[in-house]
This record gives sequence, C-alpha cells and structure tokens, in this order.
Amino acid sequence: MNTFLRALFITIAVVAIGVVGYLLAPRTYEETPVRELDDLYTLLVIGSEFSEPEVMVEQPDSLSRFIYRKFHRQVRVPELKGLRLEGLSTLALPGDSEVPVLIYRDTLGVYTRMPVLNYTVLDRLADKVIVDSTLFKELEQERKVVVRKIRAYYLGIWRERDDIYVLITLQDPRTLLARSSQEPNR
Repeated sequence: MNTFLRALFITIAVVAIGVVGYLLAPRTYEETPVRELDDLYTLLVIGSEFSEPEVMVEQPDSLSRFIYRKFHRQVRVPELKGLRLEGLSTLALPGDSEVPVLIYRDTLGVYTRMPVLNYTVLDRLADKVIVDSTLFKELEQERKVVVRKIRAYYLGIWRERDDIYVLITLQDPRTLLARSSQEPNR
C-alpha cells in the first residue's frame, strides 16, 4: 500500500507541476481577424443594445452642447415624436473611436438608441470592420433614410452634413421618423 501512495503522490505532483508550468508559460496571441459578422451594423446594434443613459439630459439643445464638449462635434439632436429624449451613452468602437449614442424612451419604457457617427470615425474603422460599400452611395443625398435589418432590429440611417445617424429600433424606423420634427426624407 505504501508503494501505491507514493506512486499516487508522484503522479499528482507531476500533474500539478505541469498545470502550473502551463499556466505560467508565456503565450503569444495573434490578432483576431475581422470576420463576416464584424460589420459596422452588427457592432452598432450589439454595442448599443443594452446601453442606458450615462448622462441624463432631456433637452436637445443641452445635449448638443454636452456632445460638443465631450466629443468636439456639433451634433443636432433630433426630436422623435412619441419618444422622449432620455440622455446619452458612449459607444467604444475599434480604432480608438468613441461615438455618442442618443437614447430615447417610449411610454412603455422601451429604449430606442441612435449612435451618431461621422466620416472621421468611418475612416478609422475602415481596416477594422466591414462597412457596407453601398452605404456611401446611398448617403450621398443628405437626409435620405436608408433602412437595414440586423437581427431583430431595424436601422434607419441618414446623413446630415458629416454626421451619420443610425436609429436602432424594433419597429420600422420610417414610422418613427415620419412622426419626428425636422424629419429626414424617406
């Protein structure tokens, strides 16, 4: 029996040393390549899907001033009728980019989010995510709404000057934009 215990102890010691060696060994990691799913739309949906307001501001003009101070960008905050402006969160994107996410809430408490990109951000993302090549052509006409569907969400995308608004909602965004003040062209 004594030989059995000694053999068991040696086996456990060898396994333990192997595990410790494995855990302490230096590793090299390769950068994960961009996959098909790492497109801009999916990143925006997933990144803002559960975001809640970090800053509570209900007045569009006040929020525009806050965005200017934080992001150094002049952004018009759209008013969407039927939705109340709640505030702002920040979405971190690859390429050390952060974009403001406008957050609205309906009477049932459901959030609607709107990341606001610009061409500088898109340039930084160019080699890190897949950007729909047809989007730039479709956004040539200012304030024209382009609709995409990702997962269960609809995206209503339009451009005003250099700002690119991405309205992420569970319903067709054209219905929300049809009720908005200063509505984009549908």
